[in-house]
Amino acid sequence: MKHVRIEFEGSKYEGILITESPLFIKLKSGYNMGFPDTATIVDTTEINTEKVQPNIKKNDKLPTLNIVHCGGTIASTVDYTTGAVNANITPEQFLGIYPELQQKVNLNLHLMDNIMSENMRLSDYNKLIEIIKNIDGPIVITHGTDTMHYTAAALSFAVRRHEPIVLVGAQRSPDRGSSDAYLNLNAAVTYALNTKDEGVSVCMHDSISDDKAVIITGTHTRKMHSSKRDAFKSVNVRPLAYVKDAIEQIWSRKVKDVRYSSFNETLKITYVYAHPHMHVEEIPSNFDGIVLLGTGLGHMPVSDHKENEGILNKIEEACKNTTIVASTQCISGRTNLNVYTPGRILEKVGILQSPGLLPPDTIFLKLAFCLSNPEFTVNSNIIGELDYPEVIE
Repeated sequence: MKHVRIEFEGSKYEGILITESPLFIKLKSGYNMGFPDTATIVDTTEINTEKVQPNIKKNDKLPTLNIVHCGGTIASTVDYTTGAVNANITPEQFLGIYPELQQKVNLNLHLMDNIMSENMRLSDYNKLIEIIKNIDGPIVITHGTDTMHYTAAALSFAVRRHEPIVLVGAQRSPDRGSSDAYLNLNAAVTYALNTKDEGVSVCMHDSISDDKAVIITGTHTRKMHSSKRDAFKSVNVRPLAYVKDAIEQIWSRKVKDVRYSSFNETLKITYVYAHPHMHVEEIPSNFDGIVLLGTGLGHMPVSDHKENEGILNKIEEACKNTTIVASTQCISGRTNLNVYTPGRILEKVGILQSPGLLPPDTIFLKLAFCLSNPEFTVNSNIIGELDYPEVIE
C-alpha cells in the first residue's frame, strides 16, 4: 500500500493510492478522488500494512458482553487495491478496529461467518441460533444492513431468552471519515448491558447526525434508505428506546418461556408483487409459502380483465398446496381484506390475511417460521408481536 502526494493544476492532494492508471486515491475523508493524465505523482511512501493482533484481556471489574460477528460493513475495511469494502476479517481484527471496547467490557467474541447480508439463507439463521443457544448473557450481533431486518425478525420468532439480543450494523465502514459504525456499536453495547428489555432489537442511527441511536423491535424494523445513516425506521410501533449518553427506554418486553427453534432449510418461500398489467405466469407453482405484496390493504388484480381472472384462478389453485398470506406493499399500516370486494374474493379462495401491524418482510420470516414449526400459524401471537403497545397509525 502506498501513500502519495499529487500535484494538479497548481493544487496538491494526498491520500492512499488505489490505482495509477487511471489515477485514483483515497482521501483522508474516506472519499475517492480521480485525476486526469496531466496530474503528477510527486512523492510516494510505502505504508506498513501488517497489523498486530490485539490481546483479548479480562478485567474482573467490568461486565461481560458477547459479540457475534456475522460480517457486513460495520466489521469491514476498505480494500485500497479496488476501493471496495471487504468484510473478510476475524473477531480479533474486529477488536483491532474497536479497541476502546476492552475499556468498557470483557469481550467474548464469536465468529458466525464473514458474509454479506444479501447472501443470507435460512441455514445461516440456524447457524446463528445454534451459537446463541450456547451463550449466556447479553449479545450484540454485528451484521450487514441490507437484510438485517430479516435476521432480526427471524431471531425474534426463533429465540426466546431472558437476556437481550441487539443487532447492529453500519452504512459506512469504520475506516471512513463519515462512518456511523462507532456510534451504532457503542450504543448497542450500552443498550445490551443496561436494558431490562428481553427481546431482539436493532440499533442504528436515529438521524443523519452523530446525535443518538434508535433501538427498534426486531419484528417492526426495516431498512428504508439505501445509503443514509438513519436508514432504519420503526414500522407501525414506537421505537423501544433511544441511546445517547444514557438509555431513554420507551417500552420493553418480557419473555415468558425460554425456547430455541430452527428453520426448515428446504422450504421454498417467495414474494409476489402486485402491479398493473400483471400476468398469470407471475404466480409461482410448487412453493411452500407465498407472501402477496398487495396494493393498498392487500389487494391483487383479480377481476375486470380475462388475464386478471386467470390470476385469481392460479391463486386459488396454488392455495391447495401452498400457504399464501396477503400483506401490503405500502409497508406501513394494516392489511385488511374485508373492506373491498377484491380482498373478500382473495379470502374466499383461501388467502390468509397478514395479522396485526407486522410489516411484509416480518410476515415473510413469520411464515417461514410457522411452516418450519407447524404448531404455530401466521395468526399466532408467538412473542406478543400482535399486541405491542404504543402503536403508530
